[in-house]
Amino acid sequence: MASTHKRTWTNKAGTKKAAFEVRYFDETGAQRSKSFDRKREADDFAFHIQTGIREGRRITARGTITVLQVAEEFLGAAEARRRDRRRMGESHLRGTTSMVRNHILPSFGTRAISHLKWTEVDRWARALGAEKKLAPSTVKRVMHFFKVLFDFAIRRQYVSGNAVQEAMKDWRGVRVDPVRQFAIEDVRTLIETAALGFTNAHKRNIAMLRVVIQLAAFCGLRYGEIMGLRWEDVDVAARVLHVRHNLTAWDELKDPKTRAGLRDVPLPQAVANLFVDWQRHYVANDRGLVFRTPSGKQIAANGFHGTHWKPLLVRAGLAPKAGEPWLHFHALRHFAASMMIDGGLPVTDVASLLGHAKFDMTLQVYAHPIAGGHRRHEALERMTAAFSQPDFRIVSHEPAKALETKA
Repeated sequence: MASTHKRTWTNKAGTKKAAFEVRYFDETGAQRSKSFDRKREADDFAFHIQTGIREGRRITARGTITVLQVAEEFLGAAEARRRDRRRMGESHLRGTTSMVRNHILPSFGTRAISHLKWTEVDRWARALGAEKKLAPSTVKRVMHFFKVLFDFAIRRQYVSGNAVQEAMKDWRGVRVDPVRQFAIEDVRTLIETAALGFTNAHKRNIAMLRVVIQLAAFCGLRYGEIMGLRWEDVDVAARVLHVRHNLTAWDELKDPKTRAGLRDVPLPQAVANLFVDWQRHYVANDRGLVFRTPSGKQIAANGFHGTHWKPLLVRAGLAPKAGEPWLHFHALRHFAASMMIDGGLPVTDVASLLGHAKFDMTLQVYAHPIAGGHRRHEALERMTAAFSQPDFRIVSHEPAKALETKA
């Protein structure tokens, strides 16, 4: 129980003073009190104490709880979510823990979270780039994790405002480095090269590479979604893929991040035929996963890129030039989005096929112009041809005047 009282007194200088005092009992049964200049602040704190009592939480004065204490509770809740399989995989948990322990706690661990100001957070974020040489996109990602931690504290009445959210307003223009894109001819060469195979390449690896590449390039699936496919998700007869899971780096089958990730994707006949061919190489496993190593283990992303993907790019003549980044496997998903839009699919349908909850993500990140300039001219000409155009010759309604000539 928490109660609020107004307290008045006279200090040594003879000045009358007043404050609002909240009295309460902590989890050990000891009586505590905290004073505030304003009644509203005292009432807010009393509400925080009462909420903690009802929820059975540890009663900590909101003005004294540190970032470290919030972080420990936050990471504990994340661990519980992973254990209960509530959209928290091992990779996500480890990434969150790393961000909190390596970047946030060393600077703010001992600070009372309610005392942090957005200007301090802003200076810290800028120092991450200037002193630790983190890329702007990485700094923004670290700030995102700090914001999520603050949101956690707000829900538990430890703090009333989010200082990180205020600081992030100055980082809105920071963009992630663009993904190097495939041209149509690049993808055609890639598919043809994969069909020819490698020197000393096993037939099983060639068959796997062909179907995996085309699932990304034509169906827009992520690598984790491809590796998370089970045979029950592949309907060759109806030519439909049921995307229901994502396979994490820790070999966990987890649900997609959002409900939009659960989707059915049309399966082109050419890709369906590749699945039929792959069945000869399938290795039975307890989860029925379509793609596994000959020993039934996970085909890890790092291993796939080093053993299959980069050698294929080199053989196809798509290795990067000096100073260029490698063409990433995920760029095939970008290619799929652009091809779908260029093929006339409404952007809302493309967003649904890619598993995006909002189509603006599809437009901003995944859809890239692949049509040549002449095709764009043709499209705009067709648009204007659908309307009758007025005669733009200037017609004057004034009497014609004789041309003046100089003598």
